[in-house]
Amino acid sequence: MINIAPRTYHEVVRLQKCYTLASHYTDITEDVFSRIYRFLGQSERNAVVAGRHIISLVNSNREIVKAFAVTAADDSFDRIEMDQKSFALIPHYHSGGSDSGGTSSNNNNNNNNNNNNNNNNG
Repeated sequence: MINIAPRTYHEVVRLQKCYTLASHYTDITEDVFSRIYRFLGQSERNAVVAGRHIISLVNSNREIVKAFAVTAADDSFDRIEMDQKSFALIPHYHSGGSDSGGTSSNNNNNNNNNNNNNNNNG
């Protein structure tokens, strides 16, 4: 259990953002969680930028101060960005066709073949 007791509304919101971030990874330790929470509280312009394999603490000069190797819980996202004012999750889009599209095309081809056969016979 994380041993952080928020005292203000902003601290509660920051803590919730950290929990949301942590829920997307399988291996965020209490130490990493606490560091992220404290880092965001140090400056309104500090930010956290995370991918599926790394979480970076970015200061107000847009410099990476610290980075943590992590493992994403799933591949539903490509990136997470958060600061004092926002939390953004950029979803991962999977390319590929749908099963129904292929079936529909095959049905259309079969219908066209049947129409051609009927025209040739009639």
